[in-house]
Amino acid sequence: SKVRLEAGSIGAKIIFLNNRLICFGLYSGDLYINEDKELNSPTSEQTKNPFGYLIAFTASLVLDQSFIIESYWSGIESVAYHDGKYYIAGSFQSLEITLEGYTLKQNYRTEATNYDTEIFLFVMDADTYEVSGGSSFGGESRESVNQLEVDSEGNIWIMGKANGQEFTIDYQNFPTSGLYVANDLFLLKLDKNLNYLWFKQFGINADSDNNFILDKNQNVYFSGFSEDYLKINYQIHYESLGNYFQYFICFDTNGEIIWIKTNAENNPNPGALGYLKYYFSKDDDIIVACNLTSYSDLYYDGIKLKESLEKTYIPTYLVLNKLNGELKDFDVVFQGWSTILDNLIPLENGNYYLQVINQRVPDEFAKVDISFWGIKPWSSFAFEFNPTIPDIVSTLDEEKIDNISEINIFPNPIQKESKLSIQANEPIKTIEMYDINGRLIERISSVDETTTINSNQLPGTYVLKFEMESHGFVYKKLIIQ
Repeated sequence: SKVRLEAGSIGAKIIFLNNRLICFGLYSGDLYINEDKELNSPTSEQTKNPFGYLIAFTASLVLDQSFIIESYWSGIESVAYHDGKYYIAGSFQSLEITLEGYTLKQNYRTEATNYDTEIFLFVMDADTYEVSGGSSFGGESRESVNQLEVDSEGNIWIMGKANGQEFTIDYQNFPTSGLYVANDLFLLKLDKNLNYLWFKQFGINADSDNNFILDKNQNVYFSGFSEDYLKINYQIHYESLGNYFQYFICFDTNGEIIWIKTNAENNPNPGALGYLKYYFSKDDDIIVACNLTSYSDLYYDGIKLKESLEKTYIPTYLVLNKLNGELKDFDVVFQGWSTILDNLIPLENGNYYLQVINQRVPDEFAKVDISFWGIKPWSSFAFEFNPTIPDIVSTLDEEKIDNISEINIFPNPIQKESKLSIQANEPIKTIEMYDINGRLIERISSVDETTTINSNQLPGTYVLKFEMESHGFVYKKLIIQ
């Protein structure tokens, strides 16, 4: 199945929540779904300005419901789900905003402007789609939402950006940098009744891709970058005078700092890492996917990890101990001409699902030579990646006999487009085929005595990973000619 959305102009994010495909953003003009008009152009003096929308599809892409935010420049920027409710957040310029009959008003202005915005938050029943509550907050500045999450206790976490004089919520004022040309990063926590719990502001921070993750104890982990100082609610917690630098931080559920790490220690030119994303590994460590820029070497907590390459992004990831932020592992996925790691998802089998944007012609590679895949400039691609395969390849140079699980593959070397046969002294559960850089080529989940592997791949060296019924894993090198 497929769905096509079309309007005069349209921006969209798509997420999967509560067994629904949720599409949201802002649009102008009439909005069509598969050439059928679904949402009319808003009737307003501001019809040339975009309006927020949300569309829910079933898992099979059948239209369930669609909604329009009745306020111009009212983009929905993040949606979360918890305990039968959708939480919908974004920003709006007009003096009031309405969703399904529930209206919020600007708290701090009596006249709408073409620049200033406030943040809105609506709570919607996931079955009836009735809006049961909401709140607006911000101040006389421009605010927006990066991420919205709801924890297991129903507390609401919002990370976003603000530029202007101050941020106000529940009649409490928090100073911001006062600069309309730069963003302050903030993290806000509300209780399940939308009441303020705590607010953290991190000074000037131009990173638009911050994300955070919460563990089961509602500790929060994220990163940002700043210049000269790391200020949290205007208290200095770290200095690196004359430099931009990256910080990595953990707060407990009450907003108290557990640990702070930076890339500035022992680093003469720390700079910032691009496109940082946080994840939990299957071992409950913190994985930070990031991209080393051409401007500085990669350091973490005083340790030099990687030198930069001129005019090149280097996609990398760090594995951190979530208890103290100590570095446990580091790896370079690959090197390319401005090739950016956009997404990294840890999988239960220990592999990673990677999404990559290739901005330029591939140049020099460390782990994954994407030039073999016919990847064009300015394209994106995705694959499953096993970081241990490149190291395993070198151990297979000398053929070893496994006395417990013996496997024979033949012929080897094999001609392209020939069939590879397998013999083993015990049952095989799965077979995975990787290139030497760790990219998954093929997975066979149902294996018997008739199983063969198609060698219709580019000539080169590959690794076969066999999961045995009783004795773990066996690896074999395969050469395709």
